[in-house]
Amino acid sequence: MLEFTFNPDFIQNKYLSEKDEIEKWHRVLLEKLVRFRLINRGRTSEKWYKEFMSTMMKNKLFATLWQKAQMASEEQGIANYEHKIIVDARDKTRRLNFHILRSPLLQDVRFEMNYHIPGNVSTYHAFSR
Repeated sequence: MLEFTFNPDFIQNKYLSEKDEIEKWHRVLLEKLVRFRLINRGRTSEKWYKEFMSTMMKNKLFATLWQKAQMASEEQGIANYEHKIIVDARDKTRRLNFHILRSPLLQDVRFEMNYHIPGNVSTYHAFSR
């Protein structure tokens, strides 16, 4: 999932243009990286982890935020709540607002279920048709 969200062609990375939108998105990404670091701290010597990090460190945005994630408070990564404003794939000028609740899977905490709740009326109406 991280490969997808850090891809320069991912809709969020490609179409967010206002400074405050980009800063908010980068905060979301930073929280994901802090969470990833915490969940996988016991797996850093595993082959998949080393290969993943080797690949991802070639991504400028990932590398920049990974450095910040090393210094970020662990509290940023443990919350099971996230507020996200995303680009509407059908209308790149429109933004969708969500509150997201996360629940890790018991068998493997690297995976989780996300429950998206519309954060405003226009987002609700976008999905109620």
